[in-house]
Amino acid sequence: SSNCYIDGSFIIQITSLPETIQPNDYEVCDDLSADGYYSDFLLNSKDSEVLTTQDETLFNISYHLTFNDADNYIAPLDKENPYRNINQNRQTIFVRIENKDHSDCYQITSFDLVVNPLPIVNNLINIEECDIDGDNTTIFDLTINTNESIGSQINVGISYFTSEIEAQANTTPIVNPSAFINTVNPQTIYIRLTDNNLECFIVSDFTIRATNFPILIQPTDYQICDDSSDGDDTNGFVQNFILSSKDNEILGSLDASQY
Repeated sequence: SSNCYIDGSFIIQITSLPETIQPNDYEVCDDLSADGYYSDFLLNSKDSEVLTTQDETLFNISYHLTFNDADNYIAPLDKENPYRNINQNRQTIFVRIENKDHSDCYQITSFDLVVNPLPIVNNLINIEECDIDGDNTTIFDLTINTNESIGSQINVGISYFTSEIEAQANTTPIVNPSAFINTVNPQTIYIRLTDNNLECFIVSDFTIRATNFPILIQPTDYQICDDSSDGDDTNGFVQNFILSSKDNEILGSLDASQY
């Protein structure tokens, strides 16, 4: 009979899908190995960017190598420990954001891990200048190495430093590298090449040296007897003068390897 019935109730709950945005790529600079791999990606550093303003207590975030893995929650990557990319230079990571209470409510997004190359230091020239007054100091134009080091690279800047620590930290660059007076002799100068777009940098060095102004000694005359090697031993011409035999006499106590 239609009069036989009982009342009851139940709750229909609709769980909203998490919101997603496209995170920025995770970009780092390569190291001196220049191999396109980086061992210290921290994937959990992307959590807040993925969530935006959503309550982190309501969602689980996992990172995966493929869309299929993310879609099926397979093989999540360890996001709490440093991760090394497996594809050289650029690798896509897929992110799954799911409701903690309803794992079927999820969204997937992605970003790239990018290992940017360092600038390349081309040939650096060690610079020597004459120390005219003998005080072991003189003026050096360090910018001789600007074009030498940068070569054909574009958007690369250079700074000069007197210590490697300052070059690494980019603090206290030499103010006027085109007219630098050395403070010790010889002295190591450090350069910092920076990619102005990517902000990746590399540090290298060269040496400057103030060379003592040579004091020449007046050598004695080079006397030799006439001979008949030219067919006449009385004409005052000799063909076997060895001028280098006067080198040591002219240099005196100077280091011959420096001249």
